[in-house]
Amino acid sequence: VPLPATTFSPLFIGAGLSIPIIIFVLAIGTLIADSIGFALGHVSRELIQTKYPKLFNFFTTLQQDHSRFIIPVVILYASFVPFPNEAILIPLALAGVRFRSLLIPLMIGNTIHQVLLVYGVNGISAFFA
Repeated sequence: VPLPATTFSPLFIGAGLSIPIIIFVLAIGTLIADSIGFALGHVSRELIQTKYPKLFNFFTTLQQDHSRFIIPVVILYASFVPFPNEAILIPLALAGVRFRSLLIPLMIGNTIHQVLLVYGVNGISAFFA
């Protein structure tokens, strides 16, 4: 059973770490995982282009026609969707979106997500304590 690292935030607080430091480290860790997922999508771009040309054309057409929605969707997805960010980052890598343009939105979204989770887990653990 995969457990998010945020689940252990009461343990981290009990060890003496402050909540902002916990949130910062968790957000950076998530950003590192996101960059690895994006890199895997970028590396597999040629393979997908040759093996699945319809899928590849779908992603590139989507990116070309709706590029103005990429940044807000990445922020909202990373902030509120309880599913790995790689589900959206790998298709964006396949479409040719640069990681530099996604770095700030991912940092914002991951920070919001971690704030919600850390304070939520701490509230739940305080409720049951």
